[in-house]
Amino acid sequence: MGSIGHIIKKVRLEKSLKQIVLAKGICSTSYLSKVENNQISPNEEIISSLLKRLEVSLKEISNEDEFLKSHKDLYKQALIKRNIADIKDNLHRFNGMNLCFNNESYFFTYHLYILRLKLIVDKEINKLTRYVSFLEEMEAFFDLKQKYIFFLNKSLYYNLLGKKRESYTAIQQSFLLKDQVILEDWEKADLFNSLSVVYLKNYDYSSSVHFATNALSYYVNNLLFERAADSYIILGIAQKKMFDFERAEESFFLAKSLVESIQLSNFEGVIYHNLASLFAQKEDHQKAIEYYKSSFNYKIEKQHYHSAMATVLSIILEYAKLNSSNEVSNWCVIGLKLIQDNKLLNINNLYHAYYHHFQIYNARFNNIVDQEFILLNGIDYFESQNDIRYIQKYSIILADFYHQKNKYKLANFYYRKAISGLFLKRAINRVEDL
Repeated sequence: MGSIGHIIKKVRLEKSLKQIVLAKGICSTSYLSKVENNQISPNEEIISSLLKRLEVSLKEISNEDEFLKSHKDLYKQALIKRNIADIKDNLHRFNGMNLCFNNESYFFTYHLYILRLKLIVDKEINKLTRYVSFLEEMEAFFDLKQKYIFFLNKSLYYNLLGKKRESYTAIQQSFLLKDQVILEDWEKADLFNSLSVVYLKNYDYSSSVHFATNALSYYVNNLLFERAADSYIILGIAQKKMFDFERAEESFFLAKSLVESIQLSNFEGVIYHNLASLFAQKEDHQKAIEYYKSSFNYKIEKQHYHSAMATVLSIILEYAKLNSSNEVSNWCVIGLKLIQDNKLLNINNLYHAYYHHFQIYNARFNNIVDQEFILLNGIDYFESQNDIRYIQKYSIILADFYHQKNKYKLANFYYRKAISGLFLKRAINRVEDL
């Protein structure tokens, strides 16, 4: 029966239309449901009316086998080379194109490939969510290989959302299917790379090292230096988290040497930031600050503002450890000015978090009169984002502030809030679990 019904469902979900709204005056909702799920051969007149209401035109494919083979090659090149410009060009080429397949299975594979490309370059969460929701509706029709790709895609999607547990569960489903499907070496490397990222985010550092090493072997052997640099960075971060500082430093410098030798300048900011983080963990604060500043300069030059904000905050924290009030204040001003000059608060809610971080540290190290108000505002913001880490951190700072002012009742309240945050962060329900 082909993919017409699935296309109707996809576009309807994209437009957030209920079946009853789309079907009104054209057919019954039960008939539309059967069309969307390929349970009947649709009446051509009804299909035409539904497509017209959705404002959709279909594009027929002359040779579906050749098309999917070509599309798989685009997918492969995207995963092994990660050429962002090429991926964006290909997505732009297929954007808004409702390709009609006679082979229903080809339709699913095509959209699973497209979703993965979107996950690499498209950070518009609402659009990605609609795409994932549509494919979830189709999951019952997938073969094992399609399920393998879908679970891997879902894991990366949840990773973007910061849903660590869901990401871990999805990639485990994909991993369990790997021996039941035929995977080429590049697909295995992609799986291993994805596993290394997900395990890293879920604090399983030894597994992250294991899978990053496996991915790295393929990338190096196939001269995929950009992907190799990725794997070295993941290795370094995991090794640093395991306090294996010597190997972590080696991994970061291998990444640095690699990107410098083939002029992959887009990695410099990330490598410098991670080297700085390593030296910070080793308590070499001056060396950490030196590398953080190199990272910051690169990111500003490339206008990578969100990443630059993270580096500014890291610099502030290092100067705070050194109790250097002037430098803390100076970098808080730099961060706030960047946000203001580039109107970043209007672009992305994530910048609001940095705004509060900079305000709080500036107030704390300059004894600003409004310090209490600024801390309360910050805690309110992080509570609205359910960000337990910063609720806990700034509650401790505010509790200390109240304690110094002899406001013991308020100090007690915020110390208790900080302890509650610790329990939530570590999923502890009672004192006996400590």
